Amino acid sequence: MTVTAPAFVVNTSSRALQGAEGEEELARLRGLCPVPLVGAFRNSDPCKAAREAINHGADTLITLGGDGTAQAAAQAIYEAKGETRLVALPMGTANLLPRRLYSTRSTDDILSGLCDLAPTTLPGGVLGGNVFLVAAAAGFPTTFARAREAVRDSSRKDRLRTAVKRASAGFSEMFATRLRFAADGAENEKLSRASGLMMWVEDHADHFDFAAVSVHNLGDLAGAALGAISEELRTDDRLLIRNAREVRLSSTRVIPCMLDGEPRNCGRKLTFRFEKQLVAALRWPDDEG
Repeated sequence: MTVTAPAFVVNTSSRALQGAEGEEELARLRGLCPVPLVGAFRNSDPCKAAREAINHGADTLITLGGDGTAQAAAQAIYEAKGETRLVALPMGTANLLPRRLYSTRSTDDILSGLCDLAPTTLPGGVLGGNVFLVAAAAGFPTTFARAREAVRDSSRKDRLRTAVKRASAGFSEMFATRLRFAADGAENEKLSRASGLMMWVEDHADHFDFAAVSVHNLGDLAGAALGAISEELRTDDRLLIRNAREVRLSSTRVIPCMLDGEPRNCGRKLTFRFEKQLVAALRWPDDEG
């Protein structure tokens, strides 16, 4: 696949690329790229950096960050509705999308082999115009994620107190089944309210893997966990595991959501929609199915 105008999308909030050492690493990565870069576009909001790169004519966005940075670049590609491709380097914590695209290959190997990568179109989900390529969640999982983010934010003087407060809110959300939902194939299920929901996108999938959980107390939580361990998922009234192409949610309160690990509030009525061909990307050719 010909790459003629690649660009780096740099999340300036990433610890890996801060300070003098970060500048040295960025220069080293630039030197590994076999095609001259349009530029290295930086912003604490990587979606803005990705949009700027596209506006400067980039045909390939190479993300230097984690799954959240890759999601931001995918968002910009989706909005532009052009032919820009995504290359997600494994420079984050989980690196779920890079593993899907490049297995366990290193950042150096991916960059050096940039011109040999094969085109693909990634499946994913859309929520109110916002895309995700790995997973989405609603309800208490998002509240706990916000507690984690507070701990990781070294710029906050009160980060521990904020984390405890958010974790407490997470437990409150967990034991309050405020979310009404309907998923295709699950409208007639006994479980129609939930404390939290999750959707996963698998490689070459044509649907979400969808899970909903409803717990009212610690006993329910323990029972749900035991059900998961014993694989009694389809008979446990507290759990629903299904495939779905569309999941609709409603609540009397704003629903906390998380797209590819990034928390956000999206309203009181939400629809998650699966799209089989969401964003163009480049993957390791031997892994293309």
